[in-house]
Amino acid sequence: MAINNGYATLAEFRTNYKKSSATSDSGIIEDLIESASRYIDRYCGQTFYTSTGLTVYYTPTDTNVIFIDNLYGLTTLKTDEDGDGTYENTWNTGQNTGDFYLMPFNARALGDTGEPYTYIEVNPEGDYTFPKAPKGVQVIGDFGWSSVPDDIKVACLEITNASFGRRSGQNMSGVAEVTAAGVVLTPEDIPASARGILSHYRRLV
Repeated sequence: MAINNGYATLAEFRTNYKKSSATSDSGIIEDLIESASRYIDRYCGQTFYTSTGLTVYYTPTDTNVIFIDNLYGLTTLKTDEDGDGTYENTWNTGQNTGDFYLMPFNARALGDTGEPYTYIEVNPEGDYTFPKAPKGVQVIGDFGWSSVPDDIKVACLEITNASFGRRSGQNMSGVAEVTAAGVVLTPEDIPASARGILSHYRRLV
């Protein structure tokens, strides 16, 4: 199978862990990589793959700030002032001169790949504030991370390696978890080093 939105590749796994090159093992390794990737998503409360050109709606609880899903590229921000489903106000999107700030302000300069924006603040000098209307804010853009952080890739490979090793009789104790892909992961499949990496990225909101 092809890996869908995985955080590592079959070739990277085999290069790093010198595991079986048998074609018959390729499918299970790819399943394990994808399952490890989805475990990472659930544990961290966020995804690290990219979804481009999405339209997402938010209901503000504050007129000056909204918390959003991970965003790495904004196309437009619009607001529906009266809750009639028409987004009549298109905000000026200039990060330094527009109607709002994508925050954290220096996110694109942080980390090894740049981090996504996670909330939006109104520019006091701008023309608009957020309306407290259901689905009052429309955001169109690219969501997720622009590229998978290196340490997330490492965590994915470590989890995959532990899961693959269990097939030969290692790490057989513990309570099993069936993932969305149907592959069973156990607590022993999550090495402490990988969990330590993931804890840094965990979103609790």
